Amino acid sequence: MVEAKSQSQRKRLTKYPIGGGVCIAMGLTLVYWVRRRKFNRTNEHGVQIFPSFVRRVLARGLEIVLALVALVLVLVGLWIAFAGIYLR
Repeated sequence: MVEAKSQSQRKRLTKYPIGGGVCIAMGLTLVYWVRRRKFNRTNEHGVQIFPSFVRRVLARGLEIVLALVALVLVLVGLWIAFAGIYLR
């Protein structure tokens, strides 16, 4: 009975680093996507090109929101991963 409890506890503790890694991967993927969008809009002089002012404003707002979401995901992922390692 004692061994079954330790196995279930071990299974539960291995979920923390995996969940943390998934959050970190999602956050880094968002960072990559936002920076790639910026790069693809940049011309040879380093100036971002937009079809209209409205698109520029919307793109900038979206990028700020996504960057904040990515930061939160990475920080939460690190916290979850280190919590799982610390609880072992």
